[in-house]
Amino acid sequence: MDAVDVITITALVIVFTVFPAIAICWWHWDSVKVQVQSGINDDEAAAMMFIDVLKQAKRTLVIYDDGNKMDRSVYDNERVIEAVRNHLSCNEALVIRCLFNDKEDIDIVQQMQSEYPTRFRVWYRSGPRPQGDVHYKIADDGVIGHLSSHGYAQPERRFKLLDGSAAKPRTRKMALGKYLERFETDIRDHAVTAA
Repeated sequence: MDAVDVITITALVIVFTVFPAIAICWWHWDSVKVQVQSGINDDEAAAMMFIDVLKQAKRTLVIYDDGNKMDRSVYDNERVIEAVRNHLSCNEALVIRCLFNDKEDIDIVQQMQSEYPTRFRVWYRSGPRPQGDVHYKIADDGVIGHLSSHGYAQPERRFKLLDGSAAKPRTRKMALGKYLERFETDIRDHAVTAA
């Protein structure tokens, strides 16, 4: 094997192994800036997490949940409703969009739609609750997102809180983009607008 062959083989190894490894590391390096907290929460903890996500929303808050009427529901919690009211009044650019599986008389919808009809929008799923449903509240295209899964009307929820406030928009999209895309698809294909 002469020197030209060795240089050629070395160049090929670098091109096909080292460069891709560097590119992969560069592409995913920002992912370490997304902080993830997970566990199980109850109604009160869910209400506090809702408020924490809300506080970081400056332009958009997307909510997908069952929206059913039940004791100690986040959507009937006076602290949550007051936090939404205050945040909407202090952030005139903020729009909150909700998609609920159930069309029930929950307080947050009644109060916020009467006070902020163009900035608190609600849709309802026209079909049954999907199996393996993941619910979410996502602020400003993934700055922060709260994901949860639970049985219907269950007070305890398995959750993940993803804080991407220190990450780049591309990284936020990798972390939470599929839920935002699903939200838009569900509204377009499976929902009716609230009256």
